[in-house]
Amino acid sequence: MGTYYALRQEEITTAAGFLMQAYTRDKDRFQQFSTVFNDDFEHNYQERLRTVHNVISPKILTAEIKRATAELHEKLINVRPVLAHLDRYAQMADGYLTLAPKNMGCKEVRVEVRRKNAEGVLKWLGVLRQNIANNQEALNNVGYKNEQTLFIERLIDEIRNLNLLQNEKMSERKLLVAANDNKFKALWEMMQMISRTGRALFNYTDEVKAKNYQIAALSRKIRISKKQR
Repeated sequence: MGTYYALRQEEITTAAGFLMQAYTRDKDRFQQFSTVFNDDFEHNYQERLRTVHNVISPKILTAEIKRATAELHEKLINVRPVLAHLDRYAQMADGYLTLAPKNMGCKEVRVEVRRKNAEGVLKWLGVLRQNIANNQEALNNVGYKNEQTLFIERLIDEIRNLNLLQNEKMSERKLLVAANDNKFKALWEMMQMISRTGRALFNYTDEVKAKNYQIAALSRKIRISKKQR
């Protein structure tokens, strides 16, 4: 189970919460429509929602992922002053390098740092390290220290290890989710019950309320919210 119609796995609990908010607001209409929508229905829905939330975001694993991600982003930020210094050394050694200063790789590393793309940072730090090695003498002549190369190499190792740890924890969560597919399906069935009934109740009487029950509309709302953070 990777996607439920317009929803991704990580979006399902948020969408389920939005649906419950709309259902709570319009509960009287639902209960007038069918006795299926009794107190047990709401209780079971909330229980299934909690269960799925605990599968997607188990406390210990989620804390480990957050910690690894925070440490990784801190290491990526630590690259910036190194780039500023190296840029200046390259400019000062211009004419004695085997390539133009702008082609050292600093710009590309900065782009990947802004994107928080560890793989991209590692790729271009590798290019940068090779360009430094190819122009060591010219850079040393304008003040570049070999210790700075060692610092870059340590950063590469630290970023690589943290990236591997983050990927490992993300894989653990994906395996946990896959092993609990039946719990997602149980929640999805109740979400569909609310969604379809809500649209039947309001499609021709209240367009605003009807939109609250459209899964595609909820998905768009979730993704727009993520972009604005």
